Amino acid sequence: MSEQYYKYAGFWIRAAATIVDTFLFILITVPLLFLIYGWAYFDDTTDIIAGPADLIISWILLIVVIIVLWLKKQATPGKMLFSLKLVDAKTGRAISAKQAIIRYLGYIVLRSHFVLALYGQHLTAKSRVGMTNWPIRSLLE
Repeated sequence: MSEQYYKYAGFWIRAAATIVDTFLFILITVPLLFLIYGWAYFDDTTDIIAGPADLIISWILLIVVIIVLWLKKQATPGKMLFSLKLVDAKTGRAISAKQAIIRYLGYIVLRSHFVLALYGQHLTAKSRVGMTNWPIRSLLE
C-alpha cells in the first residue's frame, strides 16, 4: 500500500489515544493490585515491582494484551477511539507477530528512560551511553 492511501496520525492524536489507554489500564489494574496488596502498594517504600501479582498484572499482562490487540484489532482501545490503525510501513496491512514484539521492545527501551527519570536517576539513557550530561552550573563557580 503506498502512502497515498493513508494519512499518518500526528503526535497529539496519538498522545491523546495513549492517555485513554493509560487511563483504562489504571482503571483495571489499580483495583486488582489494591485488593491484593492493600494500601501498602501505594507506599513510597514499595519497590518498582511490589511482588509476583504486580509483575503479572502490571507488566506481563500489559505486554500480552497490547501485543494481542495490535495483532487482532490493529490498535489499542485508545487508538480505536480515534480510528487509528497500526499497519506495516511497507504494505499498509496488519503487522506480523515479529513486528509487534520488536515494536514493544522499542517501547520498553523508551519507557526505561522514563522510569529512570521517575525514580531519581537524573542521567538520561543518551547521557549514559554517550557519557555526557547537562549540568545546571559548574561546581567550580
